[in-house]
Amino acid sequence: IAVHIIKPAHYAAVKEKNAESPDFNGGQLGADNPTFHATVGWDWMPTVRGRDMGIWNDVRIEKVQAVTLSDPLVQSKVVDDLASMTVSVNIADVACKSFRLSDKSSAPKDQNISGTLKGTIGDIEFSKKVQLKAGESGTVIFTPEECPQLKNQKIGLWWPNGYGEPTLHKASFSFVPDGESEVMTSIEWQAGIREFTYKDVMSDLKMYINGHRFYPKGGNWGFSEYNLRYGAKEYDTAVRMHKEMNLNMIRNWVGQTGDEEFYDACDKYGIVVWQDFWLANPADGPDPDDNEMFLDNAWDYVSLIRNHPSIGLYCGRNEGYPPAALNKGLIETVRNLHSDIEYIPSSADDGVSGHGPYRAVEPSFYFDNPTTKFHSERGMPAIMEYESLSQMLTSDHLWPTNDVWGQHDFTRTGAQGDTAFVGMVRRRFGDQALESAETFAKYSQWINYDGYRAMYEANNVGRKGLLIWMSHSAWPSLAWQTYDYWFRPTAACAAVKKACEPIHIQMNPASGKIEVINAGPVDLENLTASVSVITPEGEKVYSKTALVSPKEDTTTPVIDLADVPDGLCIVNLRLTSSDGKIISENRYFRNFHSGKDTGNYQALVGTKWLDETLLRF
Repeated sequence: IAVHIIKPAHYAAVKEKNAESPDFNGGQLGADNPTFHATVGWDWMPTVRGRDMGIWNDVRIEKVQAVTLSDPLVQSKVVDDLASMTVSVNIADVACKSFRLSDKSSAPKDQNISGTLKGTIGDIEFSKKVQLKAGESGTVIFTPEECPQLKNQKIGLWWPNGYGEPTLHKASFSFVPDGESEVMTSIEWQAGIREFTYKDVMSDLKMYINGHRFYPKGGNWGFSEYNLRYGAKEYDTAVRMHKEMNLNMIRNWVGQTGDEEFYDACDKYGIVVWQDFWLANPADGPDPDDNEMFLDNAWDYVSLIRNHPSIGLYCGRNEGYPPAALNKGLIETVRNLHSDIEYIPSSADDGVSGHGPYRAVEPSFYFDNPTTKFHSERGMPAIMEYESLSQMLTSDHLWPTNDVWGQHDFTRTGAQGDTAFVGMVRRRFGDQALESAETFAKYSQWINYDGYRAMYEANNVGRKGLLIWMSHSAWPSLAWQTYDYWFRPTAACAAVKKACEPIHIQMNPASGKIEVINAGPVDLENLTASVSVITPEGEKVYSKTALVSPKEDTTTPVIDLADVPDGLCIVNLRLTSSDGKIISENRYFRNFHSGKDTGNYQALVGTKWLDETLLRF
């Protein structure tokens, strides 16, 4: 067996990052898409020599029987938690293809194959007789109308994280030829029974899961691992950490993550996948040269992944529209292969929004500038802990920041604009925080925590949906991430876990009110919200309580902080059930001046209030 690797026709230039600039994103490799376009180099990943070309996924040589089964699909309608399922599978008679051209005289002519196609989903069984002509292929569909056992079933449903358990059922198809007792061929997969529905797709996208409003809280994955070294273990770890952060969606940016183990992990942990096709921002590279090849790949790829219940949305292009011919072809592909899942042409237009911001800003900015639609990209740098920083950089490059930091995406200009982050560290904690790499990493965790919490808490107000840029790091980076390349959490992990609680209490700096968010699937009654404001010396200067009964999918203002006294303080929030159990707690440092936060917390340095247990994931 010989494998011939054809290199990309458009290699593109190597990116040269330094302390000042991340260089330009993307390049000419886009003309060859679908490719690993990000390997050209982006402001969050270096140029990968060789562009990760070659064999990167599993390759199998299989002996096939006369009949093959492939690409199974379960499409469900869910009403009052009862599921009606339409199940399909592709079937083909490939017997005649096993004869060499020189042996045409020996090949069977007009020979039909008939038998019984049997299917299972959990304990549910169904079957029908099928007949195939030589070389014939098609799709066999089992509907609830013809199979009552598939109609209105009380079966474990697949729910996104925070809404219920992501139940998976062992499912299978098998073909038994007439007159035989042995199974000729079979296929197995893990089926999730769920129904996604959508409203206002092209104006203000809203998603629903099994009849309940789905509030997307997630992050972008630009790439899995820059040298494609992830296997099932690494995907399981990364996606599990998303679950533990209370996230429920991952955007597969520009379709750069292609391993089935990624989708398997998302199925397992209840993480919905926003699936991009392979088109970056039009400014980041040319349109593909070969539309036919692109659409052939799209057809094959949707066929491959559509049996994963985690697939929740398809998107044609990052921050722009596909060329008309490709957009038409992608619409037809999704309609023909995965018709119960919605397709949108752009990640940042029509019914969704995007375009950042991407640098560190004051937490109040996110509340003062709320997203009015499901927002696909908003982020800020997250500095890793000192342990990882010293693992990534040699001692002579640890401090001060320099070109090597820039090579790891910490640059003064570009979208990350890290002068803003450094300035915020200095403003919060003084020059002492910039004395060494160790002190910078230590105090940066508070900036990580405040910023990442604020991004999600601001989105909690209108619950439109937010995907941060980014939740995952493809290499040792100092830009956008929650955990670092070695899966060590930054304080951003704890912040996201806090802000994305299904039932959550928070402070809104724009309105000056305490709010209770119910992002779960049920109404709640007789909860108690409380706030206490304490000075750094431990004196309680303000407290209030209020009763609240938040309905499903609501944000309820409960306490007005307009009369909180000025000065540096610690704001403690608590939400309890009617029997006194703590549901949610939150803590903020604030230096109030006329109701607004000055952002200067230097007086807290060295006190018990900078308790790093708050930052632990």
